[in-house]
Amino acid sequence: MLNLRILRRFRLLYRLNFNKKLHITQQRIGSSKSAKSKSSGNDTSTSRPSFEEINSRYAQKIVRLGELLNEAQQNYRNNNAKRLLEMRDLVSRIEKKACSANSRLVPIGSLSNSFVFDSSSDVDVCFFPLLARELRAEFNADFHQNLSFRERFMRIMFERIVGDEEIGGNDLNMDECMVLYRARVPILVIKYKNGLSVDVQFPSDSYQAMRNTNLVRHYAMADRRFGLVYMWLRTLFRSLGIMRSKEGLFSSYHILCLVAHFLQCTSGALSKTVLPVLIRSHAHLVGPDVDIDKVVEMLGQPVEGRTLQGWCSENRMNAGELAVRLIDYYANMDIFRCAISLDKGTLERKKQPSSENWLQIFDPYSKANVCKRRDAGDAFQHAINFVFHKMQDAQRVMNR
Repeated sequence: MLNLRILRRFRLLYRLNFNKKLHITQQRIGSSKSAKSKSSGNDTSTSRPSFEEINSRYAQKIVRLGELLNEAQQNYRNNNAKRLLEMRDLVSRIEKKACSANSRLVPIGSLSNSFVFDSSSDVDVCFFPLLARELRAEFNADFHQNLSFRERFMRIMFERIVGDEEIGGNDLNMDECMVLYRARVPILVIKYKNGLSVDVQFPSDSYQAMRNTNLVRHYAMADRRFGLVYMWLRTLFRSLGIMRSKEGLFSSYHILCLVAHFLQCTSGALSKTVLPVLIRSHAHLVGPDVDIDKVVEMLGQPVEGRTLQGWCSENRMNAGELAVRLIDYYANMDIFRCAISLDKGTLERKKQPSSENWLQIFDPYSKANVCKRRDAGDAFQHAINFVFHKMQDAQRVMNR
């Protein structure tokens, strides 16, 4: 868990007079008239100070923010090292009990990329058959097309887990353990009394979540500031009450995409990028055509302390400067006309203009918007504008 003193200081950065729920139904740019007004462009009033002006006025506060982010990252590494080991050990024990010799559980999300900041991080894994490509495709087709087979298979695995005293038994909160075999991505939810949740996904042949995780890991290896800015924006979104994916708002992956886009964007974000456009510079590692067995192999390697060969950013901004610049960038971005695409270093016109007040984010592994949250666009704009206006007079840039 993040050091509480530092976490409190993070929250003091923004003195959140912001309603935790954002009053989505009241504040959203709900009427089409309002949405169209917003879509014509963000407020570009000449009274709005630029990033350079804010950075010049409050340079010491921004430097201090960068120092706090570095302190927080070191604290979370120290405090969560044991937790990470325990989570990985639990996955290993579940795998031994629930999987056969020709299958395994592949960690994805925060457990794989080591972005475990507090006790709210769940354990996410993907079921992966260790079969030849053709046989694996045949199994996946049977699993996803045959409902009775899928239910039977998942319930057998579920019973193996919850019925084992070493990994389940009395430690489980059985009221919240579920077999969601009808879900778009079938999943086993194993909920423990200590609050930890282990989610076992059964993906299709695209293995999108595994590829997403591999992409994030390579961003983390490309530049450590990616993790620092993500940690900051995640903390901010949680404090504002908009990091609630189960309620139709933001997930960790959405926030990772927002940070990655900003740090690799060449169109108005940064004169020198912090991250490369990985899908172009390192397609052999993260491209959509990389063999899934190679992806699994890479996910099994430790990410801590590793760097990305062939990349060294010329951008010398500290994490505090990047955090403030990120808010400035998104405050001036027209989310009602622009779409974020991680396989490009620029913004592009919306691919689905009918979804005018949706935030559109596209990753390299799907043609669909990964941010399928009707209220996310409104919540994002209100949150970013709120923070930006508070930053103008430094009310949210390190008062203490």
